[in-house]
Amino acid sequence: MPLIRQGPFRPQGIVGNQPIGCARLIAHDPLRPERPLPYERHCSSAINKALFDPDEFLPGQIVEFSRIAVLEEFRRKVPKPNAGAISPQISQRQGAGANRFPVIPVSLFLALMSMMVLADADYGFAMMEPKLQRLLRRFGLIFEPVGEPIDYHGWRSPYVIQQHNALRGLNPSLDNLYSQINQSMQAGLADQRWAHRTLTPA
Repeated sequence: MPLIRQGPFRPQGIVGNQPIGCARLIAHDPLRPERPLPYERHCSSAINKALFDPDEFLPGQIVEFSRIAVLEEFRRKVPKPNAGAISPQISQRQGAGANRFPVIPVSLFLALMSMMVLADADYGFAMMEPKLQRLLRRFGLIFEPVGEPIDYHGWRSPYVIQQHNALRGLNPSLDNLYSQINQSMQAGLADQRWAHRTLTPA
């Protein structure tokens, strides 16, 4: 079964050490590389193979982003700090009239970018709502559409992002945030704090 790596997101200054969101990366199992990733089994009909054909890639070249989730009470945007660089040390309880920055979903995808780089994959695949793709594009995380929307845990479309340019267009104000997340991911991998388990077939 595909290998799963997932990690909780704990931005300091919001709820201490309580996880408030989760992101999951699924990679091919090197011991059973013939096993498809979940999107290949459930969403292949949505992919326009003239734009992106998974069959052209070897196992391990593509990873899947899934289960990007945030606890309901933290799905609101948090105020954008006045400083030029965005940091995860942001208080949820600042003034309601301040400019707001979607720190949690953006941070979850930055964590997925880090995991994709650490997995040495060429592409990341995600089924997501178009409005989320537009939000990420605003901050330089460019997911390209490769098909049509389908009803898959809600109305979602297939998107891919290439590792070699995934961070090139990143908004410079996110550099500090990505650096902190990447360091945390590297430390978690070294300490085997990521969850590694096999995916139960649907």
